Amino acid sequence: MGMSFRLSRNLLLRSAVSLVVALSLARGQSGRSDIPRLPDGRPDFQGTWFKVGGFGLTGAIIPTEARGGGARGAAGGGGGGARGAASTNEFFLRGVRIPYLPEAILEKRWRQMNQYMDGEPRCHLAGVPRAAEQPPYPHAIIQDENYLTILYEYVHEPRIIPLDNSSHPRNYWAWDGDSRGRWEGDTLVVDVTNFNGRTWLDMTGNFVDENLHVVERYTLKDTNTYTYEATLTDPTVFSETWQIKFDVRRQPEAEQLLEYSCLEGEGDREHYTEDAGGLKPNLAGPAAARAQAGASSAQGQYTISGCLRGELDKGDVRYALAKASRGNIPLSPDPSIGSKLLELIDREVRVNGNWEGRKPGSGRFFATSVRVLAEGCSRNGR
Repeated sequence: MGMSFRLSRNLLLRSAVSLVVALSLARGQSGRSDIPRLPDGRPDFQGTWFKVGGFGLTGAIIPTEARGGGARGAAGGGGGGARGAASTNEFFLRGVRIPYLPEAILEKRWRQMNQYMDGEPRCHLAGVPRAAEQPPYPHAIIQDENYLTILYEYVHEPRIIPLDNSSHPRNYWAWDGDSRGRWEGDTLVVDVTNFNGRTWLDMTGNFVDENLHVVERYTLKDTNTYTYEATLTDPTVFSETWQIKFDVRRQPEAEQLLEYSCLEGEGDREHYTEDAGGLKPNLAGPAAARAQAGASSAQGQYTISGCLRGELDKGDVRYALAKASRGNIPLSPDPSIGSKLLELIDREVRVNGNWEGRKPGSGRFFATSVRVLAEGCSRNGR
């Protein structure tokens, strides 16, 4: 009888321990009970959400020694993410300093002088992390055990995120990249790669390219608030890894996403001033134009933009850049970018290189690099 009682007590104790473990797993590693959860115990992010604090962000540059590996050199001075006394080589995203490589600073300046090239006025997808951080657009989240889907009101942009920590696909590139999620306790971690390199971070010319890697972290602080954190790495644009962070608030159930009507390919250039590459007179005078000319011709390199055209001639492709102001400019591509040019015909591009005889406007342009600015070409022939 005594042995039977001891066996029964041991079985009860083991059952109780198993139940506690199961409940702990169901609640996540933190065991918090103050946040909503799905039947499988994972945090429930479902609802309509809106960023707190308007355009504000917090963030920081992650020191190289904290990540391991050697430094590539800081662009623009300063070691933190907070805005201080900015130099001409320092650029910020909503108050967070962006650690550009020296060679990327020229690209940033060019885009700042050609802000109308930003994809958002043309109804292109915002990309990651821009879609998450820009106001004034809300977003909705739908979730189950296998997927979390984010629906952004801006151009009704969807992101479908598998939660199985699966591998990224090969030979696939997109505006939003490819997202793969996993759980770390009660935090959803989303790894995002495979970008097409055509999105901007904002309308002032801050940019990334196809080598961007973003790690997002979604953490419920309470029932009605989650914290969003994005860590950005891009070895061809940034000298350091850096982060942005902000809170997002749940909206009342009566709130919903509204229709966002946007005409794809719409040109908004006429609303920009000349110093931003637009058509309206520049009230600031000719200083911006002189600065643009100086930036474009730095280190003997010139920059031209327009609509890339291509024609077959005895099996070879003859390239030209169509500009409304001067017609077609013949292009001679460097062999290293020949195959890339072929894919960009009939798109608006920016080309770096030198004029024939190093005389601007002399005729033929020798292209050494090219970057896509927009799908298709604007109505004015560029």
